[in-house]
Amino acid sequence: MTNNNVPLMQQAIEPASDTPSHPTSFSAEFHDSAIPAHAEQALHSLYGNVYSSMPHFRVYGGLDGANTFILRKGQVPVAVFLFRLTEHSAHILNEGMDVDDLAITQFANFVFQRYESVDFIAFKGVAHSIKNLAYPFSQCSCTDDSVISLPESSDAYLQALGKATRKNIKQYLNRLKREYPTFDFHVHDGRTVDEHLIRKIIALNRVRFEKKGKVSGVTAEEEERIIQMIRACGIVGAISIDGVPCAGSLVYCIGEHYHSWLKAHDPAYDDYRLGLVGSFLMISECIRRGGKTFHLMWGREPHKALLNSELRTFSNLTVYRNHAAALRNCSVLFSQVYQHSMRQGKLWLLEMERGSGKMSFPIKAGLNGMRKIKTWLPHRS
Repeated sequence: MTNNNVPLMQQAIEPASDTPSHPTSFSAEFHDSAIPAHAEQALHSLYGNVYSSMPHFRVYGGLDGANTFILRKGQVPVAVFLFRLTEHSAHILNEGMDVDDLAITQFANFVFQRYESVDFIAFKGVAHSIKNLAYPFSQCSCTDDSVISLPESSDAYLQALGKATRKNIKQYLNRLKREYPTFDFHVHDGRTVDEHLIRKIIALNRVRFEKKGKVSGVTAEEEERIIQMIRACGIVGAISIDGVPCAGSLVYCIGEHYHSWLKAHDPAYDDYRLGLVGSFLMISECIRRGGKTFHLMWGREPHKALLNSELRTFSNLTVYRNHAAALRNCSVLFSQVYQHSMRQGKLWLLEMERGSGKMSFPIKAGLNGMRKIKTWLPHRS
């Protein structure tokens, strides 16, 4: 196999016509064990997702030996897949994609024709619900993202919120400014922000988790990666009182799409709804910068719906060469079924925990006990 830009699949892709006199055909290029420079912009413009961004791959790794497939309609890229091969499978490395059946089918055509030993193709984090492929496939939900479609102005966003949420934001923001005249909100460019501010916000996040009886997922190693990501593509919003940071947001910018990776506030200001106020101020800043979407990321916390977000569910998708290949790799399907069942069970527990039915009390007690054990174990290990 050669390491170059090769036009492919002209015969495999059926041409489409916008008008009889202006035909538009699909074409593709392939790079063996390489990622061309122009793939980065295509990834950002097509998907706008941090998990499909080159800054994320540069910091977290995972692209060693990766191949690149770019599908175009005319001259415009409509799909970019970075993938790695094993003996019997192809694994797509970029995630968080909204990609249609046609692009997946054409990529499958290419892979199954070029690599005779490949039985299946594995996608992670596909937003589109696949319905009509030319190959057998299995699909199961794996995670969520709460996404806010940003309007033209901060005022328009505020007016689009629910009446109670809008009232609370105004009330608590005015109260903070009145009772703390030194209240200040400032957004820092990630390339020049003081590293100590980033670490302070992460420390506040850990305190919030401890107060809830949970363990923060931000390890020392992850903290260093967050700092690298902020330097590469981030901004930092911070609220300070008397010059001391008391709340903040770490946000990654992928084109016109903003991802709220981590936010926190000092529990001493819980009575001021500083988390809600800080989120509104940060979202407003992203609107001012021309943002199209603001991602609140994982989880189904009630406050995300209050901020006018829409829940998007992502799925793991496996495309098989044929039914015989699916049978040979039935363990892949069983693994998906298991993961789906575990996810549905977790979501059910969370709904019961937040509810007020007869079963909510023992479920709350059980989950709190498990969280305490989880918090206790690392300190004893």
